[in-house]
Amino acid sequence: MGSSGSRQKRVTREARPLQAGLWAVFMGVAGLFATFVVVAVLWNDESGAAAVAAVASSIAAILTGYFSIQYSADRRRR
Repeated sequence: MGSSGSRQKRVTREARPLQAGLWAVFMGVAGLFATFVVVAVLWNDESGAAAVAAVASSIAAILTGYFSIQYSADRRRR
């Protein structure tokens, strides 16, 4: 117990990548939602769907790369 009497939350090493992964997914969903809103407001033709698909595939590639790096780093530690 600390001298101040307050409790401090300790984050284990296993929880840190999980929290970072959840933030990565959250940011990806937020980016996709923002893209959808912009396309819904500004584009009224078929090119809007292509724009959403382009952004969605980029976000999916970034998240896939992030999680594959996390997985390979975890496998190396074992």
